[in-house]
Amino acid sequence: METYGLESEMSKRHRIGNNIRAIRNMKGISQKALAETAGIGLRTLSNIEACRTCNPGFMQISNIAEALNCGMDDLIYREDPEMIPERDTLIQVEPQALLKTLLEFQGQVGQMIRNIKKLERGSL
Repeated sequence: METYGLESEMSKRHRIGNNIRAIRNMKGISQKALAETAGIGLRTLSNIEACRTCNPGFMQISNIAEALNCGMDDLIYREDPEMIPERDTLIQVEPQALLKTLLEFQGQVGQMIRNIKKLERGSL
């Protein structure tokens, strides 16, 4: 029997609620604290986590993601919420280390270009 997207909407709603609850629990945050930080009502958060809310709004999900320090895509699409990295750890890179890596890469690219030119001339 064709349900015309009903199952996928229910599945997505279930995944969002489960991901929010799982991430919140992993971080040791209470529902009340998360609701306050995200600027939404405690009952609203409870309904989203329990999959009783048909369509949580964009801003609600955005605010919850911000409060949990994760991306909206992690709440909506992630199959395994335990594998979600902290956003801050994704962008914390020492500038000097990054510059060193980029310079090394530039040198390697330069060497590859020189080798290609030698191959083209037949001298490698």
